[in-house]
Amino acid sequence: MNAGPPAALMDSSEIPAPGELFRHAYRRVGAERDHLFRIAAIPVTLYFLALALLRPHQQDLPGTMLTLALVFIPMTMFDVAWLRWLLHAGAADPPLPFRWTRRHTGYLGRLVALHLILIAAAMPVVFVAALFPENLRAIVLIVSMPLFLYLSLRFSLFLVARTIDGVCDLRRSWVATRHGAWRFFWGAAFTTIPVLILLALLGELVDVVGFAAMLPLVTMLLSSIASFALRALLLAVTAVVYDV
Repeated sequence: MNAGPPAALMDSSEIPAPGELFRHAYRRVGAERDHLFRIAAIPVTLYFLALALLRPHQQDLPGTMLTLALVFIPMTMFDVAWLRWLLHAGAADPPLPFRWTRRHTGYLGRLVALHLILIAAAMPVVFVAALFPENLRAIVLIVSMPLFLYLSLRFSLFLVARTIDGVCDLRRSWVATRHGAWRFFWGAAFTTIPVLILLALLGELVDVVGFAAMLPLVTMLLSSIASFALRALLLAVTAVVYDV
């Protein structure tokens, strides 16, 4: 789906199979790793600095909200530059995405709107989790995570369109992914699960050897890099769906 009038929206029946989405995401990230590194350099640095500077305050609600507000900025810088490159619209963009434009402001607004939708969807889940014993609440929240992935994917074209000045609102994004929603979902899940498992194993290893306690900032930097690597893969899947 390229930029254009609403009639140009893709037929959701054309969304590729999950395995094809998986293979494409990893091939594209591997093939574009040098450009991806340049795109991610500044956003990852800003993301890390936001987490590091606000680390002492992340346990309280104001600190958490401020951290979220600040990390949205590097996320927006990365998303816009990487999606434009994936969709062949960023050939004339600077190699380092350091300029903030009206396109970034529009994307940031949509990113915040999508997160507000997900927060609203999470309220019933939190309410239900509160009914369970304390040792089971985390399990209820973890089990509900696929729901939030599903919702974020169904609305994701609303974000992607803004990066290339395309036309797609929330309703059109939902309709455009209707028939291929589960192919989209499983493609994204298969793409991210191996990385999440690897990160979980590495996290356990880091805790066992005490690396996180000895070098917390290094651990935070590595976590920031991993977060953007995971984001790059997920956006690569989304770009395929948008560009069908």
